Amino acid sequence: MANAFRPKPAAGALIGLFAGMFLCFVAGIMILLGGHDNFVEMYGINIVQLFGLYLGGGLCGGMVVGALLPVARWRWSAGVLGVIAVTPLYLGVAWMGNYPWYYGVVPAAIVGGALGVRTFNEEMGD
Repeated sequence: MANAFRPKPAAGALIGLFAGMFLCFVAGIMILLGGHDNFVEMYGINIVQLFGLYLGGGLCGGMVVGALLPVARWRWSAGVLGVIAVTPLYLGVAWMGNYPWYYGVVPAAIVGGALGVRTFNEEMGD
């Protein structure tokens, strides 16, 4: 059990990169079904920006989670770690969509905290 909480930034980055690739795959399917022009018109970003955001955000978020893994021993700290991990991705979405910064921070706090606590509960069997 003590080994489970060692810092693992490389493993976290790899998992985050795979998560970003999955998001790119889902977005690619949506763009293929709905049309690229429709997507750009609706969201104001192009596919290269979106894929860069997903891959970069996944890589950075995964590296942060892997590096700060020792902090995730407690439920509250796992929630804080979740917020820290997803904040860059949500801020990137807000920035690319020309929204105020709090459009990224508030959802990051809600989603990241919930995912962090949920992951903790799954891993610890609570």
